[in-house]
Amino acid sequence: MAPQAYSAVKNNLPGIGAGVAAGMRVFAFQPRGIDPNMPPGVVTVERLADLVHPSSVQSEPNSAS
Repeated sequence: MAPQAYSAVKNNLPGIGAGVAAGMRVFAFQPRGIDPNMPPGVVTVERLADLVHPSSVQSEPNSAS
């Protein structure tokens, strides 16, 4: 299957960047706030439970500021 068919949950920038580079949808676990170096297109979550109950997940992926 193509990488776009997968999602990755990562908690550090190297892993997040690898998932983005592979073409996956990436969820970044950021319990202490969003890293200012977060790549665009990454969905951030503050709690892992947000992955099960996505109502509190950002509806829009991060965009570079």
